Amino acid sequence: MPELNLGKRYFAVGKATVSLNETQKYAKEAIEKLIEDGVYEFESVPCLCGSSVDEELLCATVDRYGLRHHTVICQNCGLIRTNPRLTQTSYKHFYENWYRQLYSTYSHLDENSFRSEFEVYARFRGKRILEFLQNQQIDVSGKTVLEIGCAGGWNLSVLEKSGAQVIGFDYDPKQIEFGKKLFGLDLHYGGIKEAIDQRIKADIVILAHVVEHFTDPIIQLKNLIKLLYLPGGVCYLESPGVLNIHNSYIDPIGLLQNAHTYSFSTITLSYLVKRCEYEIQYCDEFVRMLCKPSNKEFADVEIKRQHSKEVIEYLKDCEKKRIWRAMVKRCRLNLRRYVVAALKMVGIYPLVRKLYHAARQE
Repeated sequence: MPELNLGKRYFAVGKATVSLNETQKYAKEAIEKLIEDGVYEFESVPCLCGSSVDEELLCATVDRYGLRHHTVICQNCGLIRTNPRLTQTSYKHFYENWYRQLYSTYSHLDENSFRSEFEVYARFRGKRILEFLQNQQIDVSGKTVLEIGCAGGWNLSVLEKSGAQVIGFDYDPKQIEFGKKLFGLDLHYGGIKEAIDQRIKADIVILAHVVEHFTDPIIQLKNLIKLLYLPGGVCYLESPGVLNIHNSYIDPIGLLQNAHTYSFSTITLSYLVKRCEYEIQYCDEFVRMLCKPSNKEFADVEIKRQHSKEVIEYLKDCEKKRIWRAMVKRCRLNLRRYVVAALKMVGIYPLVRKLYHAARQE
């Protein structure tokens, strides 16, 4: 298979590009053993656009944790995906046993660490989703909001405080337990299938950093429609944006994660949801999308090959500029710390902080 040639480090299996704590190292070793012993099995699948493996360029054979992980880009449509990837059975075992240990920054998830994680994610992710919906003229008060892949329920907690009736589904029993016990949230084990089986209906369905984990996104998104009140029900999708690496990860390898089966841009995600008979109301390169089921027939459900070239050139540019961008980001963070320290020293930090947040809301 031809290679994209972003650099040797994209093929340095075993070498992590992010710092790992002891729990993450242990999880990584366990996953490597499961792969080596053949317990975790792999499968090869065609691109969502229907192109064969002959249209693929190999981007990397390692993910950010150093795990063996093949990432390819389709030269026909520009979609980045994992191929070959774990089978559905292997992924299920991974999520139930090793996902949280590999991806969490906490060495042990107890009530205290869960509360800390909950507060951080609620403040940033949950608040961000609420603000997005408000900017799209959606009032969550009195609405039923369902989140698939809700983890501990931090997004739902923010929406509940704004008057929504919330319910969540996730495959992590520990997160569900703490979310129910410590914050009184209505959380359940499972995903889309389990929500359908329980005949759940919602005005708003949230998939925040979930669609990139699907092994069968077309089937899942079509089934998702069964969970919406029609007409009027809407879906909020959020996923790491391929063309937003310079703002988020800075280092392109940060996007490569063994749990991600697909990585989307606005164009590739739009292609997917249109194929699943959704009408797009908003989408950006973050990626954040608001869409709703539609009876329209989309005649433009195709992607020009030029998009693949744009994604490839963007990845090369990110790799070329990653060190410079990382240095600039660090300088900005240090400058912010110095400014905050100075404001605290003269006793006006609370006032400046209040004025800053007031200005952001205008």
